[in-house]
Amino acid sequence: QELSGNIVLSKATDETTVDEYLVYWGQSATAKSAVSGTVLNTFTAAGTATFTHTLAADTALPSDATHILVYTKRGSLEQATPINVLIYDAHAPLVSSAGVSFEERRAGYECLSGWLV
Repeated sequence: QELSGNIVLSKATDETTVDEYLVYWGQSATAKSAVSGTVLNTFTAAGTATFTHTLAADTALPSDATHILVYTKRGSLEQATPINVLIYDAHAPLVSSAGVSFEERRAGYECLSGWLV
């Protein structure tokens, strides 16, 4: 699966204990991806209102990634619980099924059964 677009972070309301913001792929709302546990991007806390990380066209989504995680960091200590956003496909499929049919297998009964093909 591939994706592209911007990940936009808003700064913490109080950055006095924040040196950096780190962006990761997540395999859940709280766990980093085991497939790609490396940092996607690091932003220095500098009073900037927002930070943007751009995913280039056709960026490969790690096979276990379901979320984008953002941790704050001070010195060598990373926040224990990240903020997160679920990754989902907001676009409907571009093509539809060519058709559907139903063949009844049990005539005379008050129920339906058969194969949907």
